[in-house]
Amino acid sequence: MLLGYILVSYFVGLGLSKIKAKGGRIALLVVGIVAELSCLFVFKYANFAFSLAHEVFRMEGEALYWRIALPLGISFFTFQTIAYMVDVYRGEMEAERNFFYYALFVSFFPQLVAGPIESASHLLPQLKAKAIAKGENFTLGIQYVLRGYMKKILIADLLGVFVDATFGGALEASGWTLLLATFAFGLQIYGDFSGYSDIALGIGRLLGIELMENFDRPYLSSGFGEFWRRWHISLNRFFVKYLYIPLGGSQRGRIRKYLAILLVFFCSGLWHGANLTFLLWGLFHGVLLIGEDLLSPLLEKGKESHPRLMKVAGIVVTYLIVNLLWVFFRAQSVGEAFLIYGRIFSSFAVGSSSFLLATPLYLPLALCAIAALCLLYYLPKISFRAEEFASSLRSSLILLAAVGVLIFVAGYVASLGGGGAFIYFQF
Repeated sequence: MLLGYILVSYFVGLGLSKIKAKGGRIALLVVGIVAELSCLFVFKYANFAFSLAHEVFRMEGEALYWRIALPLGISFFTFQTIAYMVDVYRGEMEAERNFFYYALFVSFFPQLVAGPIESASHLLPQLKAKAIAKGENFTLGIQYVLRGYMKKILIADLLGVFVDATFGGALEASGWTLLLATFAFGLQIYGDFSGYSDIALGIGRLLGIELMENFDRPYLSSGFGEFWRRWHISLNRFFVKYLYIPLGGSQRGRIRKYLAILLVFFCSGLWHGANLTFLLWGLFHGVLLIGEDLLSPLLEKGKESHPRLMKVAGIVVTYLIVNLLWVFFRAQSVGEAFLIYGRIFSSFAVGSSSFLLATPLYLPLALCAIAALCLLYYLPKISFRAEEFASSLRSSLILLAAVGVLIFVAGYVASLGGGGAFIYFQF
């Protein structure tokens, strides 16, 4: 599958560099994009389409179902190769003629299965440049990798045990418990996905390659537009550059702009998964961005008169709504999502939530959260340069503590049946 994507996009790129007629260039680009999107559809969306058609047309019997595995990372390398072909078509970069360098660009293993979605103009020159070992790259690489595993194990995996147990028994859980699990899932998916991105950035640095940052403290955003400029940055940039702007963006009137936003977030939801829950999750985010744009004159006036208050209020409101929408992302069906919302806003029995304090998860969760916050705060101060590290007792102790806590929590989470693959591997 991966080799097929490499061959198609490589030869389309070469063809685009040689064909001068506009019609021929457009036809070749369309063939390349359709070929890759067709593969993505077959492996990821065919069963969803069969099921949807079965429901819409009220067909008899069971819906057609293909027992076919989803290739790991297909959503990511599909977009990465499509971006390459479009960039060559637009003349923003020259087609790569060396097949092995191009194959390395598509299959670069740190970011292959879960991003960030890299542009060829950023990554290819680094892969072709002469490799020079730098102490700074080693220092930053180790820090990124450690920070990533801390987010994954101390935050995502640990909270995942509670989240899975709560959502798995949603019918019995109280509204307070489901609300807490919803916000815990918000932290889990952030720790899981940004943790993977940090690990990818760290491994890239160890190899002398600088990958793009994929997260920028998104939960400190004071608006929904800002949130999407900080969350999964590479995917957001892809949709803006290759879908939103070609559709007219903000240059062709407000109606055209809002339709483009809805289409972008419809595609974003669909990209995340073949389920109506993801489509609704994406569309709700699109509606929120439109609402924020409509209210922008009032928001700007408020910021001028009460800048600090509006900043804090924006962060709180954005954080609450973004996390509540994660229910659609986590639920297995639309019905289950609305059931969870119903219980969150109607079942307020405190007593049924008291079991949280008695579970064996509570004490390690509290201790590890404190440890994670402390280690994440001090980690950037560690130096791994031999002459500095050997004389730095604090660096040695922090490093040993980080590794020790990671090993302990990984074992504890595994004993509870948690941990495992990264969430975004399924996309």
